[in-house]
Amino acid sequence: MSYPYQTLDLPRETRILTIQPSENDNDDIVCSLTHIDIDAASGKYDALSYCWSKSVSNPVAFLDKQFVPLFDTYPETGPPFAKPRDLLGHPELEYWYIRYGGALPAAHICCDGVRVTVSGELFRALKEMRRFYKAMMRPRLWVDALCIDQGSVQERNEHVKVMGKIYANAGIVRVWLGESIGIERGVAEQIKKINTIRNESMQRGYQYDEHPGWAEVEWVVLGQFLSRAWFERIWVVQEIVNAQYALLHCGKVAIDWDPLQILLGYVRQVGLEHKIANPTGLQNVIQMTILRKSRRNENGDVRHDLLMILEAVRNLKATIASDRVYGVLGLLSDPAEIQGIQVDYTKSAVEVFTDLAVDYLQRRKSLAFLSHCILSTRPSAVPKLPLPSWVPDWSTPGWAEPFRARIFPSRAAGNTVPQVIEVNRAAGILRLKGRLLDKIRAVDYTSQVPEMEFAFPEIEPANYPEEPNAMIQKREVHMTARVYKEWANIFLMALTNPPAHEEGNVTFIWDSVKHENLWRTMMCNRTRDLRVPEKDLGAALGPVLKVALDFTKVYSNIAPSLGGSTAAHCVKALSRAGMGEPAREYMENRVWDKELIMMRGHRTWTFHRRFFVSSSGRFGWAVDGTKIGDEVVLFYGCDYPFVMRWDSQKQGWRILGDCYIHGLMNGEGIREGFEEQEFVII
Repeated sequence: MSYPYQTLDLPRETRILTIQPSENDNDDIVCSLTHIDIDAASGKYDALSYCWSKSVSNPVAFLDKQFVPLFDTYPETGPPFAKPRDLLGHPELEYWYIRYGGALPAAHICCDGVRVTVSGELFRALKEMRRFYKAMMRPRLWVDALCIDQGSVQERNEHVKVMGKIYANAGIVRVWLGESIGIERGVAEQIKKINTIRNESMQRGYQYDEHPGWAEVEWVVLGQFLSRAWFERIWVVQEIVNAQYALLHCGKVAIDWDPLQILLGYVRQVGLEHKIANPTGLQNVIQMTILRKSRRNENGDVRHDLLMILEAVRNLKATIASDRVYGVLGLLSDPAEIQGIQVDYTKSAVEVFTDLAVDYLQRRKSLAFLSHCILSTRPSAVPKLPLPSWVPDWSTPGWAEPFRARIFPSRAAGNTVPQVIEVNRAAGILRLKGRLLDKIRAVDYTSQVPEMEFAFPEIEPANYPEEPNAMIQKREVHMTARVYKEWANIFLMALTNPPAHEEGNVTFIWDSVKHENLWRTMMCNRTRDLRVPEKDLGAALGPVLKVALDFTKVYSNIAPSLGGSTAAHCVKALSRAGMGEPAREYMENRVWDKELIMMRGHRTWTFHRRFFVSSSGRFGWAVDGTKIGDEVVLFYGCDYPFVMRWDSQKQGWRILGDCYIHGLMNGEGIREGFEEQEFVII
């Protein structure tokens, strides 16, 4: 029998679940639903945040069954044999079933005398809330699966609009991570350890990972904890960001959110995030923390850019693709941001994503959404949606973040405004005016996208100057074999791909102008803190390349294309560019501090991008999937240029993604008379 929901006065009202207390944890769950005024009930209820399905993301197929064979029988004679064990509900072994991704069966509760079926995760969560609230009379809880009439599309649509307010008005947001998997108390211990390390590092002047206590942190435990499915779901972002206070429940263990996110942020700050086996979980905690910190302006209102939020949560999971938009609306309070978005679960994700793009075009008169269009080469279990290339597919992340999402300063189109000629939704066509800037002549395919760690040998850092913080600086400056290979190959590409007008000119040499263009391109002409680098910073690139080239001669098996005479040729080119004897300068002038600035800028702005050389000899960075022959295009009203590909079959252009092209990021493409065109984007 389904629950007989009474009509709500939305958006003013919602329902609250009241759970009857019980002395016995095995008693049936008895509860009731009442209507409340959302604003009047502020602080008078808690809100539950949880996953509807499995609490652990682990795709082990056989765990969908209750019986798992265990080799736990060892007779005195004969070989051991498998004995089936019912792990689900087993007092000692159930945590193995949950740890490996087992799904809990649905269960029943009694709500206002009606037998209601709920998911296994929600049933366990309600049992724990009842136990946790034992000292209280009739705990009041907002639970989406019960407080919203899930059978009414209209009510679901209306509730999405007030979801942010519901969680913001809750006294506590209680996060149910799932039943215990045997590590929860260990997580609490690791949090204490990291807090001690943080405090002592501040008192004693330790920097980065110098504190000896880091060796005692159990990183595996933290990785298992962050592998909980809750950390990967899109809806939980607004639930945490809007929370006044949040508490994580894992079995019978409760952990405060604020200390957890502070200490995980500290782990990232000191550069030890790679120790955690689940980087996605850590990254999402950091992202929620950033949004939570920035959610209030001087007036106390939430102020977020919708496109930036959509990009920030692009890696998270959603059962329904359109929830990638609907699931973050609770983070917005600016009427201008919400006005053009109509929550409608009868629409497909293709319609929802296209509606948003067209809203930016027609109502906001903005092309900002184009920066989030990307040709994704990233493997995904989610089928790609049949969208035109000018509509961002928010369900498919790329390897690289758009420059706009990184808040990279650029005014490529100057003060121009968008010139939209046609928007044809039915045909999937957008016609814009812009300038054709250049063509891709060479692309570096040696860099790893995505980046992976390999146990390559490293150069002995014996020549670094010994100073008080030398250990830290050596660790940051000291590049792995992979990075040396990438930089050396990029230099070789720049050296051997002269501009088209110089092609065949045997006098083409690597001069100081090209050298400066290259080192500025290596960091997109910005330091990590957004400053334009000083000219003397270029003194670092020569030594870095010299070390890299020397390295490839020693380890020619890693970068065979740069071994022997080729590397020597590159070294001579450095000398012709006025680099002198880079290795000696590297030590005597101590330019390694400049290298550190350059490497940080490089890491910040070019992560998971591919270096390219254009036909006119410009250097730049494009998204993975860029090919030789692709074009660099600038649309009027856009802050960033794009790499485009002509589709001869459909007679239209496809957007591959935004790009950096040195010398054309600050309006030069508008001023220097590049060819104006109408672009039919499909």
